[in-house]
Amino acid sequence: MVTNRPVEITLTGSPKEMGAQHGSLLREQIGNLAEIRCELLGRLYGLAALETAKLVAESMCSVMAKRTPEALAETTATARSAEIPFWKLLVAGAFSDISDVVSRTFRIKPNPHLECTLLPLRTSKGVVILGTWDSHASAVDSLILCRRQPASGPETLALSTAGWPMQQGVTSAGVGFAIANLVATTVSSGVSYIAALPHVCSGKSLAAVCKRLARVPHASARYYLICSESTQRSLEIIPGRQPGVTVDDLQCHTNHFTDAVTEQYEGRTSTIRTSRERQVLGVAFSEQSPWHASAEQRIHDFAQSAMIQRGQGDDDRTGAIFLITPASGDLHFVVPAPAGEDDTPEVVHRNISICREGE
Repeated sequence: MVTNRPVEITLTGSPKEMGAQHGSLLREQIGNLAEIRCELLGRLYGLAALETAKLVAESMCSVMAKRTPEALAETTATARSAEIPFWKLLVAGAFSDISDVVSRTFRIKPNPHLECTLLPLRTSKGVVILGTWDSHASAVDSLILCRRQPASGPETLALSTAGWPMQQGVTSAGVGFAIANLVATTVSSGVSYIAALPHVCSGKSLAAVCKRLARVPHASARYYLICSESTQRSLEIIPGRQPGVTVDDLQCHTNHFTDAVTEQYEGRTSTIRTSRERQVLGVAFSEQSPWHASAEQRIHDFAQSAMIQRGQGDDDRTGAIFLITPASGDLHFVVPAPAGEDDTPEVVHRNISICREGE
């Protein structure tokens, strides 16, 4: 058995204190990811794109100061402690959003972002989120597991990239959350999803999380899957058009708009084969997967059906397959091996104590 676990960190205290701890603990990983992403941005859109990225980051900072000030305090402290400029931290963690805005500026077709898959399932343990986190293979080593214990508000347990506290995970309020990239025909003045999540996930219930999410202006399109033990909400965010459109049925979601209202904003000019095939496979899996299956068995079966990517360099790689169970605060995940490596990866299990509002 090959163990390929991400770095695990625990952050405590005020936003500024948690950010400083994050930057100090992962200074090398944050710096490496920032350089990888900046170099990739330059290759995709030209060296002038880096200057544009700085301007985009400044615009995002301005909106964050008004709408998500605590998230801004935390992440600027991370950048300071990691000894990199804040705009590079944004490029590192918010690459898809920055890339969308930069591509529009240069009137270049947006980079077809990675093929993440999210599948909400109704099981004997309530609603769960089964999904994949996909990235450029060169950035997969930046995957971390972050346990965050703020001085006030719910705790979070999440998979993320070095420098940012959360992308896919669960809160101590019993709310699970996960995201996928979308490409819309519009961009807007707003924040990145990765900067919105710390603010959004400070809500003490599913309703509060969704309310916060709908009020945050986004710079680029994004899909959010939010669920509690008994309820799930799927929101497709279109920049410049708030709040997001809610898709209420349980369905496999890849990197395309699915709601009839939002499909008109689809920014991809061609069908992406992996997304479409994954959607078909995800639907088939949801119909066949037994409710009583263990987390380990569910992840194993999903890995066999979800077209796991094993690219190298700039090719796409599935950095993690994860299962989030909000009812119990469980996060299970596995890191698949890259191309050419034969292994049986270990399923890692971590838990956060649930304390719902009013308990």
